[in-house]
Amino acid sequence: MTVIRWKTAALGAIVGGSMIGAVGSANAAVLTISDIVAEWSNPAPGSGIAINNGGDPITARWGNSTGFGQSGYDFSATVPPAVGLDAGDTFTLGEFKHINYPITGTTLSSIDLDIKFVTDQGDIFTKYTFNHNETTNTAPCLPGSATVCDDVVTAAANSGTSQTFFIDGTQYMLDITGFQVGGTTFSEWLTAEGGVNTANLQASLNVVPLPAAAWFMLTALGGLFGSRWLKKGRAAA
Repeated sequence: MTVIRWKTAALGAIVGGSMIGAVGSANAAVLTISDIVAEWSNPAPGSGIAINNGGDPITARWGNSTGFGQSGYDFSATVPPAVGLDAGDTFTLGEFKHINYPITGTTLSSIDLDIKFVTDQGDIFTKYTFNHNETTNTAPCLPGSATVCDDVVTAAANSGTSQTFFIDGTQYMLDITGFQVGGTTFSEWLTAEGGVNTANLQASLNVVPLPAAAWFMLTALGGLFGSRWLKKGRAAA
């Protein structure tokens, strides 16, 4: 059951990149993805979370059923269309499903989704962390929630363990954009108690910003060359 979601993604995430296969990139493509391979890993807590990476979808389940089944996540990877990506382009990683049934016992706090992208630049490995808020189902609830508080899911690239890569001297990373339904992208995903919520998980190819120290060095070098050029020009005059 799809419910109201209360927090959309930043505007730049929605309009900053084109939808691959729908709009395409105006610039030359820098990366082409031919396959996506996914696994759940590193659940917290470390016990009581049942992971099955052997099927399609891959699944994670937790809690003791109260007659409806366990709560959990499903993910089924989607092979993107054979269209190259440029910086800022967004594409579908796959279908994400959140099952929120009344349970007792162990509840999930976080879990990682390990992705291998098979690309024309070689295999690229990225880790996305899903943080899970298993609410107590008592007021006050988060804005946009049902009377019985919705559970909340957020996902983001785990930059400390995700691979960055260089193409023609530019450093890139494959990031999470959010959860998309009906053309709208949401940064957080709310599922009502007793409901099953499905969305397309979106990702984008982004340029990794230079650290501040690198920008300082480039600025200093630019000033040095400018100073030398100025002095040379004056000497010639």
